[in-house]
Amino acid sequence: MFENPIEKLFENEHTERTKVKYIEKVSLGLDLTLETWYASPYPQEYEKVEHIYVCHKCLKYMRKHKTLVNH
Repeated sequence: MFENPIEKLFENEHTERTKVKYIEKVSLGLDLTLETWYASPYPQEYEKVEHIYVCHKCLKYMRKHKTLVNH
């Protein structure tokens, strides 16, 4: 599947990083909170965040409820 060894290395690294599910809940807007089923490839600074907040208009994701309210 991978002809380039660098591609294979990146794919393996991605697989290892997304194997563990850290984000337990996602709030979409101010009214809807969902429990996650699977791991998702968010940036590294979100790896240890259990709950993220997503703007329902632009889909920007944030770590804090207050940031979403101010957004």
